Amino acid sequence: MTATSIVTLPVVRITSGIISTATSSASGSIGTPIASAIGPVEATKLIEPGSDGQPTEVALVRKSGDNQTIVKQWTTNKRLEINETIELADGGNQYELIAKNRNALAGFEPQETERKLLTVNKLKTMTAAPIVATAKVEPIVDGHVGDSLEVGSGPRKVAVNRVQLSGEITGAK
Repeated sequence: MTATSIVTLPVVRITSGIISTATSSASGSIGTPIASAIGPVEATKLIEPGSDGQPTEVALVRKSGDNQTIVKQWTTNKRLEINETIELADGGNQYELIAKNRNALAGFEPQETERKLLTVNKLKTMTAAPIVATAKVEPIVDGHVGDSLEVGSGPRKVAVNRVQLSGEITGAK
């Protein structure tokens, strides 16, 4: 990427194979869902100032609709490795890592800012279906319970108006 101002852009490099990021440029970033997770994720990034000694401000921002919340901020003038564990909400989660030159040339702030978008979809934990441990159907004749009918192997035929259904439902094994 070529900077259009006097100061060279800071660089956000990907150092982890676990989470990747979308395309980024001085005019903005384009992101697509790039990972799925069930719990928190760890984001690892490497920040390098545009030039040695150049003060660089870095922010990890959580985005939700039009709201943006700063999760964490750093200031550096040398190479900075970031390893952050990020708690996720169910569904889509969008974070942006922003590195910008502290003393950006007035009017050229967007050109002196590098952004990496991170989109992660958190999956809800899957639970196993309940188990029907026992089940029986008993015909009721003249107020008395008759012999049990086999359950689970297709429809049963009865010549009565009422049956009693009983059984036990348990959690998954």
